[in-house]
Amino acid sequence: MTNQLDVRPEAVHLSNPAELFSFFDGYLDYTLDFMQQAEDAEAFSNSISEHALFLTTAFTQKIPMFFVDEKDFGDNLSSRLKKSLHKDDLVLENSAILLKAKTEDFVFYVATLMVQQFMELIKDCEEKQDSPSVFELRRNAFVQDWVNRFLGMDKYAE
Repeated sequence: MTNQLDVRPEAVHLSNPAELFSFFDGYLDYTLDFMQQAEDAEAFSNSISEHALFLTTAFTQKIPMFFVDEKDFGDNLSSRLKKSLHKDDLVLENSAILLKAKTEDFVFYVATLMVQQFMELIKDCEEKQDSPSVFELRRNAFVQDWVNRFLGMDKYAE
């Protein structure tokens, strides 16, 4: 009989702001990787969709290695995101997405919106010829804003 250690990776607690920041930061890193590796726009879009589905699953289904508090999960999260996106004029109150979307579909929409806004941030930084350090500052502020939106913190507190 051998004496083996049971080594398991640490679970990620997505209701923890620091862990969610790291998770979203990695999500955006993959976006950059997809952008560089994609052979065409369709391949890039497919990669983004698959990755957005992963983020959606983390917040709408109980999966191993991911913990999300009930207040930040499923319908509770979707409701908070709908309110904050409507308040920021990112989703219209009478839009079909807001009125009819299931939780999973809306969180998927939000995951793709995050990528779209990140692409706009990259484009803006390139147009302004921002230095790498300025880009990192803007990226960190962008990620923190999405953390706050998902967790209902700061200006998104209810």
